[in-house]
Amino acid sequence: MVKSPVDATKALRITIVAQWLLYVLAAVVGTFEEANLPETLRSYLTAEHDKDPSAAMWIGIAMLAAFVIASIGVFALRPWGRNLYVTLFSLGAVLFVFLGPTIETPIGGSLGYLANASCGLTIGLLYFSNASSHFGLASNKTLKRTRKSSAPLS
Repeated sequence: MVKSPVDATKALRITIVAQWLLYVLAAVVGTFEEANLPETLRSYLTAEHDKDPSAAMWIGIAMLAAFVIASIGVFALRPWGRNLYVTLFSLGAVLFVFLGPTIETPIGGSLGYLANASCGLTIGLLYFSNASSHFGLASNKTLKRTRKSSAPLS
């Protein structure tokens, strides 16, 4: 008996929910852990919080809001969600360079790291699993036609 291929849609949705939970946990835990930082780091954080937000910071906040919308689009299997998700993830990596130094607590940083890893897993599922068929990829249709046309003749 031949098993049917596993639908990766469930795994895709699980990675999205995991990201949401991990990012929220990272922010909450990081906030509570700040009290355990050395005085020098806490005073630096206080000074940074007291500054007026930079243009890069406002762009980052807008991108974060758009990233939440994109992840909801991916969860709902909308083609625009996938495109927006990957674009914002890539732009976020570039923008991060311009935000200046960051201070993370060990547990908050680990949770953020796991959230970013799940973003990578999500991108892999979006393009390299059968979940990609939900996003209306023209390239997948072309690939299927190519495979059919190159099948050996009987």
